[in-house]
Amino acid sequence: MKLFSRLSATVLAGVDKTVSHIENHDAVIEASLKETQRAAARARVRLQRVNRDAETMHRRQESLKSKIEHWTLRAKDNSETDRALALQCLARRKQCLHEEQELQVALAKHAALQEKLTSSIAGIEKRAVSMSQQRNQMRSRESTAEALRIINRVDGIEDGGVDDIFERWDMSITETEISAGTSLDYDVVDALEEQFVSAETQLELEGELDALIAADERADVGGDQ
Repeated sequence: MKLFSRLSATVLAGVDKTVSHIENHDAVIEASLKETQRAAARARVRLQRVNRDAETMHRRQESLKSKIEHWTLRAKDNSETDRALALQCLARRKQCLHEEQELQVALAKHAALQEKLTSSIAGIEKRAVSMSQQRNQMRSRESTAEALRIINRVDGIEDGGVDDIFERWDMSITETEISAGTSLDYDVVDALEEQFVSAETQLELEGELDALIAADERADVGGDQ
């Protein structure tokens, strides 16, 4: 995990020192998060290069295997007609075998490096996601606490708090409406509306009662017959 340690050191070194001395936790975390994300991005780019190198090595290995097969066939084909040429083919085959064996060792080391880099990057990115989530949670808590602080400060006003402020505001608006004559008009309209609604409701109830009585009378007549 040396790569992770180096990247962690880079993150710490990259955070603005002037910011770290200020009691602004959001700024410190934001700077750390950005540096972590940049480090992860750089590591991703390097991993892509390592992966491309591995692909090149695998293609080279396939080419060597093909050459080994060809030189083997050539050696067999010329073993009876031209023994010297057949021995040269075997020498080439042996050279290709040696290169292919060295390449196998290199590929094994390369695969271990790929796995280590992938694991380290995954750890860095997981940490960045965790930091981002924690930052968002802290921001939400801070905003809520700030809102509650403001509300408590308003509620703590000596004159009665925010409810008293709304009450005085309502009284001020009512006084303005009365002085303009609008409040009385609203009262007349409301009373008139209430009168009509009451009369209409009464008519509906009387109609329902008449219908119930008529239904009972029809039922009684039917029963007598």
